[in-house]
Amino acid sequence: MDPSRSGGPATRTVSKVDAVRYAYDDKGRLREVWDPRLAQPLKTS
Repeated sequence: MDPSRSGGPATRTVSKVDAVRYAYDDKGRLREVWDPRLAQPLKTS
């Protein structure tokens, strides 16, 4: 099963969930990483 999806065999449903978001600067370098599922995400920069 795709780790970015939730659900299970008992429900026979699959939902896509964003688990990680990334932010890049104008030169294409990774600047921040965070979990958008959290009410107050801890951003790593």
